Amino acid sequence: MKPTNIQFTYDEEKLDALKVFLEEKNKTLDGELTAMMDALYERTVPQKVQFFIEKKNRTDSGKPKPKSECKPF
Repeated sequence: MKPTNIQFTYDEEKLDALKVFLEEKNKTLDGELTAMMDALYERTVPQKVQFFIEKKNRTDSGKPKPKSECKPF
């Protein structure tokens, strides 16, 4: 998959505090936001569309998906 950047505005003081407390837990803002976006994607995008995107990305990367892994719709 090709990564893309997301940009939005957030209160600077809250962001600074968030980074401090995440660091105490050995976590990063990028890691936590990625996990939250993945969870949102899985809850929002229909399973059939997720399957299509995964299949397309595997084919695009030059690694054809084995037939045993294909799930019927």
